[in-house]
Amino acid sequence: WARDVTRGSQSSDLVELYCGNGNFTVALAENFRRVLATEISRTSVASAQQNLAANGIDNAAVGRMSAEEFAAALKGEKGGRRVTEMALEAYDFSTVLVDPPRAGL
Repeated sequence: WARDVTRGSQSSDLVELYCGNGNFTVALAENFRRVLATEISRTSVASAQQNLAANGIDNAAVGRMSAEEFAAALKGEKGGRRVTEMALEAYDFSTVLVDPPRAGL
């Protein structure tokens, strides 16, 4: 379903919050110009990076950051090394994916 509804999005970017080991990231990357996935767990970030490499995904990046930190960074209210490395100004986000949904989001 997620792949079907995002087809034709190759001119824009996806942000995936709480990406875990990157299963959706891998499955959806071909539908977007670029993908930025975030996850707070270091172990999950490492797993997602391995998943991207194992599947030959070269248009996605995984950053260790909470959804709250990401929202602040996107609004220009948070800086630092991790935010700089993400280069958020280079993205044109059209789609946000959160699975499973989180209360308060």
